[in-house]
Amino acid sequence: MSIAKSLLTYFIIIMLSTLFLWCADKLHINEKGDIINLQRIKSLPYLFLMCLSFAFPFFISAYRINVGTDYMSYVLMAKNPIGYIGIPVFFKNILIFLSKFGLTASGFFILSSFFILFTYFIAIVLLSQVPHLSLFMFFIMEDFFVSMNMVRQFIAMGVLLIAYLLYSKHHFYIGITFNIISFLIHPSIIIFDIFLVILFIFRKFNFTRINTILLVLFSPFILLAIPLFKLILRYTIFGKFLDNSYSLFHYRWTFLMILSYSVSLILIIIFANYARVQVNQAAKSYILANLCVILLLISSYFISGNAYRVIYLITPIMIIYYPKTLTTIENKALRLIVNVCIICCFIAATTIMITHNNNDVIPYFNQFITNI
Repeated sequence: MSIAKSLLTYFIIIMLSTLFLWCADKLHINEKGDIINLQRIKSLPYLFLMCLSFAFPFFISAYRINVGTDYMSYVLMAKNPIGYIGIPVFFKNILIFLSKFGLTASGFFILSSFFILFTYFIAIVLLSQVPHLSLFMFFIMEDFFVSMNMVRQFIAMGVLLIAYLLYSKHHFYIGITFNIISFLIHPSIIIFDIFLVILFIFRKFNFTRINTILLVLFSPFILLAIPLFKLILRYTIFGKFLDNSYSLFHYRWTFLMILSYSVSLILIIIFANYARVQVNQAAKSYILANLCVILLLISSYFISGNAYRVIYLITPIMIIYYPKTLTTIENKALRLIVNVCIICCFIAATTIMITHNNNDVIPYFNQFITNI
C-alpha cells in the first residue's frame, strides 16, 4: 500500500511540474505551432510558471528523509566533511567551507537539490525545442529519481551542463573551466567529455537509414576491446570500481533498461526522414547518445556492475534533444504514435526500476507526510 501511495505522490508531482511548464510554453507558441525560444526567459509570466514547475520536484527532493541509496553517506559527509574519506579533495573543501556557515545534513540536501534541478531546468529551457516534453522525459527516464541517489555525480553533471551551455554559446574557455570543476567533483564526468568528442567526430556523418543501421549493428564490436580497456582502467582512479560487486544485483534489470532505450533508438531510425536528420544536429546527437547509452549498459555485463551508473552523464543529451529529434518524423500522426510508444516504454521501465531495483526512493510517501 505504501508503494502505491509513494507512486501516487510522484505521479502528482510529475504531472503538476510538467503541466506548469506546458502552460509556460503555451505562452510562446507562434502561428506555426512552434515554441519561440528567444526572449521567453525574460517574460514574467513564463518565469512565474517555470518557478511553479520547478517548485514541485524541488520540494520533494530537498526535504526527503532517508530516501536514496546513499542517503546516510551524504548525511555523514555533511556532518563531518573533514573526517569523511573517499571523496575528492575539491568537493571535500566545498563541504568544509559550507560547514563554516552552519551547513547541516538537511541543508546539504536542500542546496544540492536546488542546484541539480536548477541546472537541468535552465539547460532544458534554453536548449530544448519543447521544454515541457524534455522535462517530462527527465522524470520518466529515471534521471530525477537517480538524482536522489547519486547526489555528487548529479552535482557534477549540473556543473557540466553549465559548461555545455557555454560551449553552445561558443564561450569555450569559460566552459572548459566549468568542465574542469565538474571533473574535480566527480571524475566520471570524463565520460561526457569522451561523448562530446564522439559528437564532434560524427557531426558530418552521412546519416542515411542504411548508414545509421550499419553504425548501430557494428558499434557493439567496440566491446571487443573491453579486456584492453579494463587493463588501462586498473591504472586509473576508476580501477577500484572494477572489483566492486555491490551493483551486481542490477544485472537482471539492466536488460530492461537496454530494452527501453533500444525501442527509442529503433523507432527513430525506422521512421525518421533522413533528409531532416542531415540538417538536424540535435537528432544526430540524440541518436548517438541513445546508442552510447545502450553500449554502456551492455558493458555492465563485461566491465563492472557499476558501468550502468554512468549512463546518466549522457542521458541529458537525449532529454534535451528528444523533442527536436521527433520533428524528423514528417507525418504528425506517426510522430504522435512514436512519441507515445517511447514515453510508455520509459514509464513502464522506470516504474519497474523504482519498485524493484532503485526502491530506495519508494519510502517517500511516509516521509513526505511526516515532513508536512
